[in-house]
Amino acid sequence: MSLMNRRKPLSRIRIRHLLLAASGWLALAAFSYLPDGMPVRVLAVFAFVLFCPGLAISGLLTEDRLQRWVLTVALSISFGVLVTVAFNELHDDSTVQRLAVLASVTTVATIAAVWWSPGVRGDGGEQ
Repeated sequence: MSLMNRRKPLSRIRIRHLLLAASGWLALAAFSYLPDGMPVRVLAVFAFVLFCPGLAISGLLTEDRLQRWVLTVALSISFGVLVTVAFNELHDDSTVQRLAVLASVTTVATIAAVWWSPGVRGDGGEQ
């Protein structure tokens, strides 16, 4: 099957996937440009770290809603801890870089979930 048959037209990509892919970068922008202690900044970063990386990755793993929400929180917390441990081992205290890594993981996982969703392969999703 050619690569052209595998592409999903932009009109078929849901807005929630675009928002999920951009969520980390929006949280990073909020963290970088809003004043310290501002409620919008705190909420944007907290909501992103708690939900978005896991939501993107769980989209690759399961279709069941309950399993997906449990995996969302568990994977988000796990990735947050993993990134923090890695940066601590590197003796780097940059919160911006930690958010950038989580934003990258979220974006790549969202793109992969959209790419491998049923209907993208052109054969209804079966392999």
